Amino acid sequence: MLVVVASLGLTMFGLWFAAGNITRGRHAHKPRHAAEDHLPPPAVLVHGMFAVTTVVLVVLTAV
Repeated sequence: MLVVVASLGLTMFGLWFAAGNITRGRHAHKPRHAAEDHLPPPAVLVHGMFAVTTVVLVVLTAV
């Protein structure tokens, strides 16, 4: 289950990153109005760091 959720998270991050949101920020004017366009880059990066930490801790616990 964790692998499925992690792969979905990586997919969402990839789409967010490919859209250029990492450099534009939350108030960039773009014709597309997706929900992830309004997420500030620091919040996305911190959330990703916590996600990676969770996966590492789960793997270490399983080993």
